[in-house]
Amino acid sequence: MSKIKVNYVSNKTDDGAIELSQGASIPATKTLSVSGATDISGTMTAASLSTSGNVTSGGTISGNLSGDGSNISLPNNPPIGRIMAIKRILGYDEFRA
Repeated sequence: MSKIKVNYVSNKTDDGAIELSQGASIPATKTLSVSGATDISGTMTAASLSTSGNVTSGGTISGNLSGDGSNISLPNNPPIGRIMAIKRILGYDEFRA
């Protein structure tokens, strides 16, 4: 395997991002640090993700989430009528609880 030692990598015309046509692998003992905005299209799988800024998702976020959650906003909140119907279907009665 070859080794290339460089300080900077740029595209051929030095005016845009480089393309990793076959992807990239980062060893488990190393860290990928990104400054600025990061756009990911497709699926992102991470054993651990730490952020000090905002995370915006157009899809599903799952796993063990932590933090105070004080700024979570959920689009498409169900109307109260739908909540009441689901409670009736499931047999939940808050007055008996």
